[in-house]
Amino acid sequence: MILIILESSKKFYLSTNKAILFLAGCNSILLQYLLLKELPASIFSTEITVLLALTSYFLGFSVGYFLVGKLSLNKIKLIIILLFPVHTFLIFIIRVLAFLFFQIREVWLFLSFFTSLFIFCSFYSIFLPLFLLKVKRKKIQGFVSTLYSLELMGSIFGSLLILLSQFFFPYSIYFIYVLIFYSLMLFLLRNKVVFSFLAITFITLVFIFPYLNKTTLELFYSKSYAEHLNLIDSIYSPYNRIDVLEDEKKS
Repeated sequence: MILIILESSKKFYLSTNKAILFLAGCNSILLQYLLLKELPASIFSTEITVLLALTSYFLGFSVGYFLVGKLSLNKIKLIIILLFPVHTFLIFIIRVLAFLFFQIREVWLFLSFFTSLFIFCSFYSIFLPLFLLKVKRKKIQGFVSTLYSLELMGSIFGSLLILLSQFFFPYSIYFIYVLIFYSLMLFLLRNKVVFSFLAITFITLVFIFPYLNKTTLELFYSKSYAEHLNLIDSIYSPYNRIDVLEDEKKS
């Protein structure tokens, strides 16, 4: 009986790890998409943003692989709890930071790179080497291909979600990203209280999103263009984020 319980718990642990890898691969791609939509508007340069996103993506994986030997699973659980508000309000934080550092563009460029590299990209790269370290040497060859394939499949799935999101409302990919991040938290923490908290948070986020979106965009454009601007609409086009605002003084 004890052996059956141990075997079933081992299978559950492996399946959980596989789910975490798949979700991490998926969100690492969705993150690049969100950065490529949000950063160009604040930096006013699509080319620099592409360079930032690509560099942070690949260098982020190197940083994550380096850190994994120094991090236990318990420490990663603590990290994901600390990153919870950052990932939940990701696009709004970018806009507020752009507003604060708009006059010092060099600082904002460095800050954009630093945050996207260390806070976002490197986090998702931790799981693959972490789980491989727990595999016995005799079995590691088979596990490398399996786990790596799962992460790649997650990335492909994330790319498909980006394509499908074009048919839904403008910021659907943002909600998908948050939902996957919350799922990742649940697989790591496995707690009913956490599930209830995340469910309530997500529902609340859906309701307050229009207010947060409007407020942060008007805040940013008040610094970069003119005050008393009113947001009419904001969408993610296939190429960029398009914001339509009107000057209340001129209207």
